[in-house]
Amino acid sequence: MRVIKTEAINTTEQIKDLVDWLVFRYAPPVPYSPTMYTDLEGIDLCREGSISILTIMINTGIPTRRVYLLDIHLLGTQAFNTAGVKQKTLKDILQDDKVSKIFFDVRNDSDALFAHFGVRLQGVQDIQLMDGAVRRTIISRKYLSGLAKCVEKHVFISQSGTNLASWKPAKERGERLFKAEHGGSYEVFNQRPIPEEIISYCVADVQCLLSYGIGSAHRPISGKIWSMKRPRNASRRLQNRSISPTA
Repeated sequence: MRVIKTEAINTTEQIKDLVDWLVFRYAPPVPYSPTMYTDLEGIDLCREGSISILTIMINTGIPTRRVYLLDIHLLGTQAFNTAGVKQKTLKDILQDDKVSKIFFDVRNDSDALFAHFGVRLQGVQDIQLMDGAVRRTIISRKYLSGLAKCVEKHVFISQSGTNLASWKPAKERGERLFKAEHGGSYEVFNQRPIPEEIISYCVADVQCLLSYGIGSAHRPISGKIWSMKRPRNASRRLQNRSISPTA
């Protein structure tokens, strides 16, 4: 059974410990390089808005998953610029193309990270693009699917220890707190302590990414091999998503 340990990171000491652990895990030679499943939440998440929470799920290949909720609203630049014992920072790790990072639709996340903290994401695999790339016809690739639709199509219960029956309620409880149609507000992402419903919402977002099996050598999506089937221009589209403009 999969065990998920969730930790809120809201001090520079915790940032140092996390960075040191990641640097240690990625230091060569390693038998297994962990994959970072990553998502951001905020208010109008883009260069014009703000980042509240950075969620990182670390898959080390063992049953226990680690999920960290980094309090960007509280820590600000300290979350990205605080150095560990090796003088490495979280910004260095996010900009390291040898460290694999899984996102779903990285565009706004990348835009916000660069605009507010100067972080140029590298080593990104975008599941939304991959989902479109492995479709059989050009017409079917015209429109990209949202997260919920992709999860319904591709979730592997055995991979993540979850399924739609548990994933959807966690998402819906969180959405009620910030979606206007439910009387919510995105300001809830800045509420401290972070509400349990928001914690579960953030965890659900990264947990479902693990269900795709991305991060292995062949990066399977629903039994299809991305490295074999990706269209000629897919790599360029992904690069355009993950590397933010200079202005």
